[in-house]
Amino acid sequence: AAAMNAPAAGGAPAGDQAAKDAAAKKTADEAAKKAAEAKQAAPAAPAGKTVTVKSGDTLSAIGGRVGVDWHTLYDANKGVIGGNPNVIRPGQVLSIP
Repeated sequence: AAAMNAPAAGGAPAGDQAAKDAAAKKTADEAAKKAAEAKQAAPAAPAGKTVTVKSGDTLSAIGGRVGVDWHTLYDANKGVIGGNPNVIRPGQVLSIP
């Protein structure tokens, strides 16, 4: 029977190569997880985009989805929203600053 530390095809003992492969996979898995978390944390819509108000939306909820404070969202869209930030209507198209 072959010894556990017999050289693998690449010249390193088989056990060492398995450990290296496992470490590389773990590192790749961690990097992928961090990338996915970063993507989730990123704003849903980048600056310069728009969002259409849907029934039940609030400036605060929209701001939370796009990563902008509702005051900033309101200030950028007063012409669309009007004088009361508590009244937005489905179908209104808001600019995301």
